[in-house]
Amino acid sequence: MAHTDTMQPSLRCIPISNSKYPKSLEADWIAPNAVLIGDVSMGEGSSAWHGAKLRGDTCPIKVGKNCVIQDNSRIGSNSSGQAAEISIGDNVYIGANANIDSSSDLESFAYVGMGATVGKGATVQSFGVLAAGAKLGSGETVPSGQIFAGTPAQYLRDLTQQEKHLIGEHHLEMQ
Repeated sequence: MAHTDTMQPSLRCIPISNSKYPKSLEADWIAPNAVLIGDVSMGEGSSAWHGAKLRGDTCPIKVGKNCVIQDNSRIGSNSSGQAAEISIGDNVYIGANANIDSSSDLESFAYVGMGATVGKGATVQSFGVLAAGAKLGSGETVPSGQIFAGTPAQYLRDLTQQEKHLIGEHHLEMQ
């Protein structure tokens, strides 16, 4: 999507300036009622499902390749003013109703369950799992190969090799 001064914004892809506008042409699918505002880029094969909100007006959002952002997820700063970029690697799964705050880093193959919250400046490393409904606090990390659950999120256990494989299969099905 090349932005020009004569381009009319759609209700779901909203520019905030000539240099800050959603870049989603390579994405696989954006639901008709998903909303991308401002400085948002989505990689090839990625999708934003029904009701997803990516708020690039509060902080830049970079989504890698083949990511799944499910229904009613919210990605953007939860505080007023500009904030640091949200970085989402390749093959990341973000479950329905998840909330991802500014300065967060979801490394490739990270898994964020339904209704989970990733606090400001928090990290979910590759093959790290934040369980459904868990709340990862500001600046905290889910290490690679571990499952964190609860409020506040705490170490639950290590992932098995079979679970890592199942996460990959589940991701392909969702994609």
